[in-house]
Amino acid sequence: RSAERARTLFRELGDDMQEAAALFLVANNAFLLSVEEGAKVGDTARLTKTAKDALDKSVKASDSAVKMARDLLADDGQEILAYSLGVQAQCLMMLNKPEDALRSADEAVILFREVGSDGNEGMALLLSADALYRTRSFDESGAAAREALSLFQKTYDARGEELANRLLGFLEDVQQQMQQQWMQQQAAQAPQQWQMNMQFAPQDQPQQGMEQVQSVARVERERGPALDLSAGLDTSVVRAKVMEIASRITGAEDGEIEADTPLMEAGLTSNSAILLRDELSQELPGITLPVTLVFDYPSIAAMSDLIVDSSKAKIKR
Repeated sequence: RSAERARTLFRELGDDMQEAAALFLVANNAFLLSVEEGAKVGDTARLTKTAKDALDKSVKASDSAVKMARDLLADDGQEILAYSLGVQAQCLMMLNKPEDALRSADEAVILFREVGSDGNEGMALLLSADALYRTRSFDESGAAAREALSLFQKTYDARGEELANRLLGFLEDVQQQMQQQWMQQQAAQAPQQWQMNMQFAPQDQPQQGMEQVQSVARVERERGPALDLSAGLDTSVVRAKVMEIASRITGAEDGEIEADTPLMEAGLTSNSAILLRDELSQELPGITLPVTLVFDYPSIAAMSDLIVDSSKAKIKR
């Protein structure tokens, strides 16, 4: 209630930053109450009225906090937006919407990294890992959990380490069960062939290390020429450059990514989203790209339009 009163007060004072912070507190407190009242991920059908009301309040408050904080990015609102996205991601997980939760969590990862908040970045990575697990992206989930574990070890966060190790152990159990089921299916289908090829099975199965090697091999493409900003930019030229960088970073082949394809659905992760923005910034000296570029302008077409508009504004100045 005190957070709600604070929000009302800051609204009356016209202090948007503090109002957004108060909204985050309302959302976070309501989410914690819903958990205390028995709310569980993906199981909203059996919620008590108190838990449901608290979760509904958290959803509405976190959505409002995200919207308000996003408008304050130019005024150093990154941290409030990151916190709000974290609560929003947790609410979306409760509502059994892991794909939406992943988008919010990944954006929070980028923002916490931008402001240098290692512990909070680790927690956001754990949210991403949980969402990835629930979409059956087990290798990516493990990678996010290991990255979170590294951050928790760096910050001496014992609780965070425990959570990361618990998720990693759970993922290991799941993958072992899947491997056993696969082996049983292969043995039932062709027992003689299975016996002969058994020693080669580990090399034949898609392993994370091999995927990384292949990904790196595909990423090492020849870079195209730098963009010339002196006379303004043509949309088609910018699209080609953004397409080149995005394809190189994601490892996509020519034609795999369309101009209107959301890049987070084409293989871009929270880490590679940062790399994409950094590479574009190097190509565009004098043009400032937002920290949340991939989330605010999710496709190559949207990014290109932003860059062209920004270059025109720069020339006019």
